[in-house]
Amino acid sequence: MQDETTSNLGPAGAPEPSFYREDDEPVAANPDFATVPEVHWTASEYIDHQKSVLWYVVLAVATIVVSGVIYLIGRDVLTVVAIVLVAISFGFFASRPPRTLDYAIERRGIVIGDKLYPYSILRTFSIQPEKGFSSLQLIPLKRFMPAISVYYPPDQEEKIINALSNYLPHEERKPDPIDRLMRHIRF
Repeated sequence: MQDETTSNLGPAGAPEPSFYREDDEPVAANPDFATVPEVHWTASEYIDHQKSVLWYVVLAVATIVVSGVIYLIGRDVLTVVAIVLVAISFGFFASRPPRTLDYAIERRGIVIGDKLYPYSILRTFSIQPEKGFSSLQLIPLKRFMPAISVYYPPDQEEKIINALSNYLPHEERKPDPIDRLMRHIRF
């Protein structure tokens, strides 16, 4: 009789990749996983939209207007302070240049920089086109965990998608309202 923990082990004791649902029950596995090559690339962590002084002025004016309206409605100073702090943080992160990260699709999961995202925590992936570039949206199993965006060079798109398709199912998804808003304001 085989132990449950070792029944799904491949060469060198590594678990075979498979798709999982929330209950961690295997859905499907690629029998040829040993022949799937690892894919490595380097890319920016996000698209850098250069922001003019006008962008920051609009942010400041919007913050003042929203804070003023909130104060007039509720007379709550703490909420106004929170709105101003969020706007300052938003402006700070908007001005931060993107880092260049190393990415890899491996048998054990997707590596972004120094962090490993095992396939067992991911549900599906989708491809999101964005002004000359595309990104992979990795959809996690956990309900409140945000989707993970992974950018890649256009010349490696087919190789990356083929490799990832061996481990995760592809799903067509439209950007959610927050993603559309962030693209619209060029964040």
